[in-house]
Parts: sequence; C-alpha cells; structure tokens
Amino acid sequence: MMGVSVPLGRRVVNRVVDFLHQLYVSIVIFTSTGQGKTGFGLTVFVVALALAAPLFPYPGPKWSNVALQFIPPTLKPSPWYILGADYVGAPLLLDIIWGLRYFLEIGVISAAITVGLGTLLGLLAGYLGGLVDKVLNFIFNIILTIPSFALWLILAVIFRSSNPVILGFIMGILSWAGLARSVRAAALSAKNRDYVEASRLLGLNSLSIIANDIMPALLPWISINIIMSINGGFYGAMGLAFLGLIPYSNINWGAILGNAFYQEAAIFTATGTIPALIITVVSIIVLMGFVMFANSLGGVFDPRLRREIENELANRRRKSLNRL
Repeated sequence: MMGVSVPLGRRVVNRVVDFLHQLYVSIVIFTSTGQGKTGFGLTVFVVALALAAPLFPYPGPKWSNVALQFIPPTLKPSPWYILGADYVGAPLLLDIIWGLRYFLEIGVISAAITVGLGTLLGLLAGYLGGLVDKVLNFIFNIILTIPSFALWLILAVIFRSSNPVILGFIMGILSWAGLARSVRAAALSAKNRDYVEASRLLGLNSLSIIANDIMPALLPWISINIIMSINGGFYGAMGLAFLGLIPYSNINWGAILGNAFYQEAAIFTATGTIPALIITVVSIIVLMGFVMFANSLGGVFDPRLRREIENELANRRRKSLNRL
C-alpha cells in the first residue's frame, strides 16, 4: 500500500509548530528555577536592548559638551541625562545602551571564532585519530602554552582599532584551544560507542556520523561555551579600553572607567565616581545574567527532564479540555 504524501505546506507548518513547541518547553525548563528565571530574563533584556539601540540617539560628537562632564543624574538639559554624563559630556544612559550593542557584536564574533574552531578541530582530532589527531593535538598544546592576555595586549597595540570585528578576532583567536581539547576528548569517547559503530557498519560517511551521532551529545557543552565566549569577548574589550590600548570610544564602558581613574583623578571626586559606579554595577548585572543563563542551559538538553515537562504540559492540556 502506497503511503499518502503530505503536502509541502503542511510539512512546513508541522515543523514550525514543532519548533515553537520545543522552544516553549525550553523556556519552561529555563524558568523552572530561580536562577534560570533571573538568567533568562536578564539575558533576553540585554539582547533586546542591544538590538533596539538604533532606536535611540547615538552618543556621538554632537553630544559632547565639556560643560556637562560628569554631571550627576539629572533630567536637564535632556531626559537622556537621567544617569548623568560621561567624561566628554554625553549621556551615560546612551553610552550604556549603545555599549551593549557594541560589546555583543564583539562577543558574538569572538564566540564564533572560539566555538567554531574549537568544535571543528576538536571533532576532527577526536574522530579521525591517527596522524590528524597527533598534529592537531600538538597545535592545541602550543596554543595553550601561549599567554593569551599578553598576546591580546600586543595585538591590540598592533591593530589599534575599536572596530568590533577586529576586537572580536583578537578576543577569539587564542581562546579556542581549551574547547578543542575538551571536544577532542568527548569525540574520542563517543566514537567507540555501539551506536557510532552501527552507523559505520551501515556505510554512513564520517561527516554524517559526526553530525548525527557525536554532535548531539556535545550540544550542552558547546552551548555553554558560546555564552561564556560572548561574555569573555564582552569583558576583554572592556579591559583593553580601560588600559588605553584601543582608541577612545565613549560607548566602550572600559574607556569611561579608564577616564574616571586616570584623567585628572576624577575617581576621587563625587562627580567622577558616579559614572564609574553606574558602569561597574551595570557590568556586574550583565555578567551575572550571562553566567546564570549558561548555568541553566544544561537542563534544556536533558532528555529525561524534557520528557517530564512535555508530559506535564500534556496533562495540563487534557485537564483544561476536560473542564470545557
């Protein structure tokens, strides 16, 4: 008996519905704990505010006003000064909003390099083994022996740029080796398991086995590393600006902190302390949000927990229908 073919439109709708259902289950798992709720809420707020930055005025040269340097929080001469002003007299609130977008761009580029290289090379080394593993493992060890922070400083001085693409490259180019070693170890362990051997016997190629049999087990670890790599790029760029190793930009919070500490000892005045304190508090809140989000990711990839949540949601739907 020939099977009944499902129209393409119907298949697309079914996939979209399934995706939305899985997304809803993931959100339920995230928000099932206090840490998950806080991390999820803060991360969503930070990303949404960063994406919405173009809706706000850019704190460029037209906002610079020496007379407004480090003014305390006020609604004059504009409501944008509700958090006060930075060292050039621009509204600190706009610095924070545009800074979030700037740092997330750096973090995403850094994470793409770190996780992309680390996962790809780690999988190749662990699964292929032999000479490939020896060569790649040697490279991993060499990279890990290089003092990353010192090289970041050197690269920052060489490029001398505040471009987020360049800074993301600097943050990510030496951060992937540790992840590669971890992925390699996981791939070495997974390639000898029964289900992987069964795929080999079925004649599946290496790429298919890596993508379908090995990668799913690594998704929790890789996802956590994506969040932490974004976080690392975020605060690495702040550190370089604080040390004055990249051109000044008032949307880089590190530059604001650096000016508060080094320019005319502003940190020792009440007006200089306010922006430094606000930037520090905001940075800590963003850091806590990312860390809590990463810590809660493990549950999303737990099959047993997902089944429990899906069963609970199904029971709730049945009870609602019965009441009707």
